[in-house]
Formats: sequence, C-alpha cells, structure tokens
Amino acid sequence: QLALISMSSFNKIVSIELLNQSWNKPKLQHMSPNVISMIKRTDNISFWVASSILFGGQTEMKRSDVLRKFIQIAESLHSLQDFHTLMGVIVGLSTSVVSRLKKTWALLTEEEINVFKNLSKLMSPEMSFKSYRARISSLPPPRTKEIQ
Repeated sequence: QLALISMSSFNKIVSIELLNQSWNKPKLQHMSPNVISMIKRTDNISFWVASSILFGGQTEMKRSDVLRKFIQIAESLHSLQDFHTLMGVIVGLSTSVVSRLKKTWALLTEEEINVFKNLSKLMSPEMSFKSYRARISSLPPPRTKEIQ
C-alpha cells in the first residue's frame, strides 16, 4: 500500500514543477504543489516510523518487534524500487530518539541490523547521494506516463 500511494503521488507531478527547483524557494513553492506533497509525505513517514517504535510498547521486546517490522518494510520497499518511501522509513529508523534505544536494537539479529545498515548506506546523503544515484542508474528506465 505504501508503494501504491507513493506511485500515485509521483504520477501527479508535471514537468513544469521540476523547473528551477521551485520547491526550495518560498516564493515559488506554489509552482510545485505535488513535489511539496511528496516531500511532506516523506517527513510524515519518518515521523510515523519513529513514533510507532517509541509508542509501540513499553518493553524493549515489543519495541524491537515494531523496529523489526519496519526493517522488513524497508527491505520490501527496496525490492519494489520505491526509494521515496524507503527514504522516509530509513530517516525514521535513523532518528536520534530511535537510534538511542540500544537495548531495543540489541534484540535484533545480526542479519536484520545488516539489512538496516546496507539500506542506510544506500540512502545516505554522503557525496550527494552517490550510492543512491549509482543504484538508480543501474536500473532499467521506468515505464512512465508520457510527458506533455
């Protein structure tokens, strides 16, 4: 469902919204409503992930179950090539309030932690998202609607 919602939002973007990075300029943001919507969605997903883990239970075991589920969701999003939603989940898992839950993280398997670390490296902003850009360029082009 997350990927379907993301695809629907992405398909609403029209080419003119991408000109001059208008979503980054307060006076021009009205020209990119769908890009702004996707950015807000990423923020909402990251907040949802972090708050779900924090309020998912009073014990480390219950929190680790929620954390584990979000790592599985992130892995599925990667498989579906939904990098937009994947970024929101990774950001949520990487927030300071979640990363400080040492006892919760300790209940995960080494494999689960490695999945998280690998996806975090993929979506890392280091070197202008070099790993992400390399991954995207290795994929076949998407089948998209015709731009008019």
